[in-house]
Amino acid sequence: MALAEITRAEVLAAVQESDRLGREAFRRQHGFGPARCYMLVHDGKAYDSRAIVGVAHGYLPGQQALLL
Repeated sequence: MALAEITRAEVLAAVQESDRLGREAFRRQHGFGPARCYMLVHDGKAYDSRAIVGVAHGYLPGQQALLL
């Protein structure tokens, strides 16, 4: 599956996981460093964009989280 197949639902699932674990623990668990250029902002809270997209890919049926 391609990154283009990631929908809002998968992104929100990754955001919820990040909220549950905390930003640092979320990144560490999935092998990501801090965002360098772009942040995802949802409900006024900033998230590391690459980590969110990589983890969101794992919420697609039959897929795993990616390291981008």
